[in-house]
This record gives sequence, structure tokens and C-alpha cells, in this order.
Amino acid sequence: MARIQQLEQDQVPSFVKRVYRRIEDSLGYLPNLYKGMANSPETLNGFLELSKNINAGVLEGWMRKAIILAVSEKNGCEYCLSMHTSIALKQGLLSEEQCIKSRKLEGWNDRSTAILNLTGKMLKGHGHLQDSDIEVLAASGFSEAEIVEMVGVIVQITFANYIAELVNPDLDFDPAPPLS
Repeated sequence: MARIQQLEQDQVPSFVKRVYRRIEDSLGYLPNLYKGMANSPETLNGFLELSKNINAGVLEGWMRKAIILAVSEKNGCEYCLSMHTSIALKQGLLSEEQCIKSRKLEGWNDRSTAILNLTGKMLKGHGHLQDSDIEVLAASGFSEAEIVEMVGVIVQITFANYIAELVNPDLDFDPAPPLS
């Protein structure tokens, strides 16, 4: 059960109603996490703007989803794991096996391994990296823009994980498969 109220259309100011419509137009539905975030319209709008800008960057969709699943697993966010596994599968960004591997910080090719290694090091070191960590990514063919965006995705999903922990939204996706 939600700890923070999940606000419906008739409970939000007109500005948030417009935001809700944009979300529904984009996703086809309004996730319960966003309904909880709407208790602070500024927080909801800020998160959506960050997400929009990160998603418009140079990282491929599968790369973002792999990072999102790895971070959500580390943070224990069942809601975000369920949401992003569902989206990754529905949009064909990752297979079910790749979703599981991402959550375990296990790559399935050189690029995914490099991305997930960076993600694991960022999480373990609370954002601290060594020069060699960046050199490995550059040697793997990642641009500086891609490397910066990887960190942006980590920040974006960590924010969502923390809000989901606060709100405890009703799960509106199929649960993510358990790890074996």
C-alpha cells in the first residue's frame, strides 16, 4: 500500500493535469510512481525534464535500461525493476536474459560489460572513480558524452528509486522475475 497518496487527475492543479496528459500521451498510461511524485509538482516536473533530456542523449536505449536495472537492483527498488523490465521487454531493448544479467552487473558483450562495470564501481564507490575506470570505457569505444550520460542515468534512476521507496506506489506492472 502506498505511503504517500497517489494523486488522480481530479486531485491535482491544472499544471499537473497537463503534465499527466503528456505522460499518458508518451507512455500510454500514468504510472503510480508519477502520481505519488505529483504531491510536489516541482519534483515531478524536474524528474520528467531530467528524464527527457537524458533520453534524448547519445546513449542507446538498451544501454540506459541496462544501467537502470543494475541500479534499481542494487537499491532494492521492486517498483522500478518491474517498470523498466516491462518497458525493456515491450520495446525490445533487452531480452529477459539481458534484463537479469543487467541486474547482476553481468555483461553479455564487451560494451555491456564495460557499462555495467562502470555502474557497479559508481555504486560501490558512491560516485568515486579512478582514472583507469574512464580509460577502460574510452578504450571500449565510448565517447566522453556517453560516459557522462551513463552517470546521468545512474543519478536519474537513483532519484526514482528513492522516490519509489518513499511513496511505495501500488505496482502497476508485472513483477520483475526473481534472480536465480
